[in-house]
Amino acid sequence: MSELHTKFTAIFGKLQKGCSDLTQDELVATIALLEQCGEMISSEALFSKNEELDDVQTESLKYLAVNYFHAKCQGALMSMEERLSNLLSARNYMQRFLATCKEYGLLDKEQLKKIDHENERPMTAEERRNFKIENFRRERAAQQRMAEIHRLLRLASPEEGIDYEEEQRELYVLLLQSFARDAINEMDLMDEEVAMLRLREENLNAAKEGTVAASSSSLPPPAHTGISVTRTFKVGDKLMMSRETVKSTVFGMGIAPPTMSLDEFGDLQKQEAEERAAREAAAPPGTRKYKELLKDGEEDDDALMDEATMADRAWDDWKDNNPRGWGNKMGKRF
Repeated sequence: MSELHTKFTAIFGKLQKGCSDLTQDELVATIALLEQCGEMISSEALFSKNEELDDVQTESLKYLAVNYFHAKCQGALMSMEERLSNLLSARNYMQRFLATCKEYGLLDKEQLKKIDHENERPMTAEERRNFKIENFRRERAAQQRMAEIHRLLRLASPEEGIDYEEEQRELYVLLLQSFARDAINEMDLMDEEVAMLRLREENLNAAKEGTVAASSSSLPPPAHTGISVTRTFKVGDKLMMSRETVKSTVFGMGIAPPTMSLDEFGDLQKQEAEERAAREAAAPPGTRKYKELLKDGEEDDDALMDEATMADRAWDDWKDNNPRGWGNKMGKRF
């Protein structure tokens, strides 16, 4: 189990650093390792509901974060077809991790209040701001303390015969509390993304149903001939009546309807960006200045130096012919 922990923590370290070479296949393999580790923890009964944090062995503390690692890796899967299910699964693992932290007393009063009463009464904007500020302060202090412990353990010599179990235990506890703070923040982000993905699914389903209904209907579209009204007016002593037709556009929309959907607009913007990038890549390079050649280390190229010199001279001539403030009349008309 220790080997499994070493493997998936190495991948998690790359995920935290945002390494670009981390592939989706590696994440899937890491999730399989985490599931295997979770099964081993359950089969060996590594933790008991009746024990407290002080009763847990120091080397076993690190396995309390398996659900957190699982949630982070599950949430990093970017398959759009399975994004909603992956997010819901990641949120479930985050809830399990926070429940474990609550059982072992790793959460403070404000964190307990947030996770227990979030559905009953959401935080106001000011409360949310104060909560994030306090979390940031606690996280910064924890990171400083963890750096000190890492430095102490790194400089420790086995020949000294000093047992650093207390420091190692403190390090694990600080890591679990740091993961809990991140988990609470991640839960808010997951809820927002889940709401957007569900709205997207509803819009797609509504669009599909509208397309099917429109294609299956054989009735012709209604002709907007307008509404017929009768007006009564008086000319002299005679009462006259006339029938008029109010145009249907009177009851139409006050603004022009959209000509494309948000997805179509996004595709159009993406296509324009790709075409713009292709034009920029195909465009011939412009003349670089002398300072740019020095920075790129190409000052020995005589042809480039001649071009840069001529460009700098032309720019100097233009500045001489157009001094700063030239043509500025300071608001005067004469």
